[in-house]
Amino acid sequence: MTLPSPIHYFAAVPDPRVARTRRHPLPDLLFIALCAALAGCDHFTEMEDWAIESHDWLTQHLDLPGGIPSHDTFTRVFARLDPDAFRQAFMEWIADLRAQFIAADGPQHLALDGKTARRSGSPANDQPPLHLVNVWASEAGLVLAQARVDGKGNEITALPGLLRLLDLDGCLVTADAMHCQQETARQIIDGGGDYLLALKRNQGALHADVKLFLDDVAAGEFPERPHVEAETFDADHGRQERRHYWCTSDIAWLRERHGDDAWAGLVSIGMVEARRRGGGPGTKVTVTRRYFISSLPAFTRADAERFGAAVRSHWSIENGLHWVLDLAFREDECRVRTDHAPENLATLRQLALSLLKQDRQAKRGVKTRRKQAGWSKAYLEKVLGL
Repeated sequence: MTLPSPIHYFAAVPDPRVARTRRHPLPDLLFIALCAALAGCDHFTEMEDWAIESHDWLTQHLDLPGGIPSHDTFTRVFARLDPDAFRQAFMEWIADLRAQFIAADGPQHLALDGKTARRSGSPANDQPPLHLVNVWASEAGLVLAQARVDGKGNEITALPGLLRLLDLDGCLVTADAMHCQQETARQIIDGGGDYLLALKRNQGALHADVKLFLDDVAAGEFPERPHVEAETFDADHGRQERRHYWCTSDIAWLRERHGDDAWAGLVSIGMVEARRRGGGPGTKVTVTRRYFISSLPAFTRADAERFGAAVRSHWSIENGLHWVLDLAFREDECRVRTDHAPENLATLRQLALSLLKQDRQAKRGVKTRRKQAGWSKAYLEKVLGL
């Protein structure tokens, strides 16, 4: 990486402390917190302990006029730090990373989904847990943007503002059924992107029509109807899964029923049938079907294969982001609840994860990479681009 020092990005974040109480420059404090997060620290006391042990290394990059910040200082600063300003610094850094690591040519897949940090709330104080909507660039392993919402049910209202922060030109945006909304589709198309949106009963009439049609196509009821198919098979640890994909751009009848202008850019519909068999003797086969609307064409087998790849890629936000945050960063176990601290810590974790994901040569998982960053200052410098 040939990016500026992390301190460059943190310099624009307003310091919430009064001048007379600032023993530690805010960019230095945030830099120490980021390094500690990369090195496996999940709490403020661990950040202080790591910084004490890493004092000589830190003096190579910082002046440390006030010495090493205490865990109480980390707690106060993260609780009072403006989360929007901190997130803006995060997004500027990620934008520079994205420019380096995502090829300018070829489609870019962006997955949208929300995640709750379950122990960040306090039922006794009627404080709900932190819930963030994330935009995940699956090929690059980067969180491009995030927005805090008051619970999963409010993700829909936050999405338009989140999409406005992004350059959607040439991107394929995937989202679950909650975000299968006409305004979302229109905003993605107006931004120069394409969409693939899961379809469920929240779009009652549209879902019923698409389901009935594609179920009949899969059953061979409409052999005269043009459609394309593809299939994939996966086996791991005894589990087997065969996915069959059907999609078609023969949807003039659907646009006529629901209005030509209702769904901007709507070109095709698709269905995935997954047949899963678990490991072990006597396990049953489960069959599920999911339905989608898309602005992507569906005329050739290659289109069907692209449809299937996009459906599978959407789950990378669960496997590559949410699951890793819980497993490698123990986000669901974190009980930090004071003021803005849960949100700022979530931003710090996502920045650390995005940086660790850029090590394309690593053969180990993110949890092991964090340990390596704690063991080796050379590896920590590599991840930070120092």
